[in-house]
Amino acid sequence: MRFVLVALLLNLWAADSRQLPTTQSTGLAPGKVVVCYVSSWAVYRQEGGKFTIEDLDPQLCTHLVYAFAGLDAENSVIKSLDPYNDLDDNYGKGNYKKMTALKHKYPHLTTTLAIGGWNEGSAKYSALAADPAKRKIFVESVIQLLSKHGFNGLDLDWEYPAKRGGAPEDKANFVSLIKELKTELNKKGWILTAAIGAGKDTIERAYDLPQISANLDFIHLMTYDFHGSWDQKVGANAPQTSADPNDELTVEYSVDYLLSHGVAPEKLVMGIPAYGRTFVLRNPESKEVKIGDPTAETGFPGPVTKENGFMGYNEICAELGKDSSWERWWDNATKTAFARKAEKVISFDDANSIDEKVKLAMRKNLAGMMVWSVDTDDFRGECHQEQPYPILRAIGKSMAASIEEIEKQKEPSAAVQTVSVPFTLLICMLLLHWNH
Repeated sequence: MRFVLVALLLNLWAADSRQLPTTQSTGLAPGKVVVCYVSSWAVYRQEGGKFTIEDLDPQLCTHLVYAFAGLDAENSVIKSLDPYNDLDDNYGKGNYKKMTALKHKYPHLTTTLAIGGWNEGSAKYSALAADPAKRKIFVESVIQLLSKHGFNGLDLDWEYPAKRGGAPEDKANFVSLIKELKTELNKKGWILTAAIGAGKDTIERAYDLPQISANLDFIHLMTYDFHGSWDQKVGANAPQTSADPNDELTVEYSVDYLLSHGVAPEKLVMGIPAYGRTFVLRNPESKEVKIGDPTAETGFPGPVTKENGFMGYNEICAELGKDSSWERWWDNATKTAFARKAEKVISFDDANSIDEKVKLAMRKNLAGMMVWSVDTDDFRGECHQEQPYPILRAIGKSMAASIEEIEKQKEPSAAVQTVSVPFTLLICMLLLHWNH
């Protein structure tokens, strides 16, 4: 009897000494990724928009992705798209190595090189993926380039297989390319990721989801650009949900579609845009603006990025901060921030919409969040004297809070334990005393 009671006491003491896992209140959330894309051409922006590797804050990211390298279609090899900026040959700036060197100071970092992007098109990637001999040459060139410059892996940004000049066979050939790359990258201990489109039509035509999930380390889902001035009506750039329950152009729909078609949640990374989409109203006299109001074919540009229909978050927050005539509102159906001044309308993500998206991702146990791109966050902290990188900081804060909240939901059983264990210990001690 005494032996049984002693054993019970020891087991209860061990159970009582266990603690629930805790999360950090600030900084990176343990076990989750924050993938930060850096657009290399941002170095050529004027005024306060010029962005260099020195402007990065690696403490806010787990992964840095240098965008973009390109494809030399004639020789089937990966190549720098801007040798002077990327390489250190011939007195170049050497930004490839500047980024990868950050790992010495920030050993938690993984640095990868992205190949592709919208401007690279699809046709030459389609031709490469269709030819086993070309794929072999390409894979060898990737290993050589990554080794030379110190990258930890490759990010495939083919936009998009089976579209924009691609072929139906791209869907299967993309898997072959991924498998062959993964085999060689694994030998080096490097990772392979891919950025994929979020529209249902693109997903169905371009990706064998179970296969790419099985062979990629992470899938970066580009959950933005659902709407823009090309629709010729006001819309949300990255709507989380919609007033229409059948709307397929939302973040939640895209995420759920992937998860229900073979993508493992621990490999899926949800994209967050550090930019907004702009619109010019056809009826600027209207007192109220709502989603669906008609607009011109082209949106207005930001003063620094200078792209029609696009404004970086740094441009948006600066504009709203200096001009009080902008009227801001929140659209609860899409969980999106909007601003309007006369004929101009901006759809963008702010701390509130980011918090909603992060909560969704954490509830679904996704791998983490991805940002396109950090060079249009307020990286100088010039808006309202905020800290630099409010978008990245909002992601980190929301991730930590969401994980903590999820852990708290597990606490009722722990709370019962904290009451019952001491009480049971007391009973056992009394029994031992009585037995003695």
